[in-house]
Amino acid sequence: DTCIKCRRTISSFEKELEPYGFMRIHRSFIINTRRIVSFDTRTARLDNGEKIFISQKKYSELCEAYLKNNKN
Repeated sequence: DTCIKCRRTISSFEKELEPYGFMRIHRSFIINTRRIVSFDTRTARLDNGEKIFISQKKYSELCEAYLKNNKN
């Protein structure tokens, strides 16, 4: 695992990365919605096997973003 330390807020990263398919799904996590393999109301599973918690407030927003960014 790689750890990167910086002096920016997660909100600033969220705004910068949003146009590229990234989304904040929890107060501590921003993910690339194109890397989601599956998700339910509590967790998103990424293509690297990682499971990330989804906040209740972000679930419906994640559903919309996933559909938008994963059209094939």
